[in-house]
Amino acid sequence: MSVMSLMSLDWDMGRADTKGVTVNDAAAVDALLADLPEVLTPEEISDLLRVSTATVTRWQRDSGLKTLVLGERLRRVRKTDLRAFLITADQMEEPDA
Repeated sequence: MSVMSLMSLDWDMGRADTKGVTVNDAAAVDALLADLPEVLTPEEISDLLRVSTATVTRWQRDSGLKTLVLGERLRRVRKTDLRAFLITADQMEEPDA
């Protein structure tokens, strides 16, 4: 997986602005996640990282983003698992298409 960019700490109307912080910058990841609830929906993650919910689902299925399965269609991600995923995302290999 290529290195993704995260949001800088410039919050405007509840959304972050991308400024090219690398994924494995633990301090930036911690600051990004600081005010979030302990358990997140895929939609919240997609809004935060400005990716589609399909991308979050693909990360859950193929790239090791740990997921709580609470029902047939109910998925949640612990903030600690999202943090670990973001910090190590640039070390993962992209699955073959």
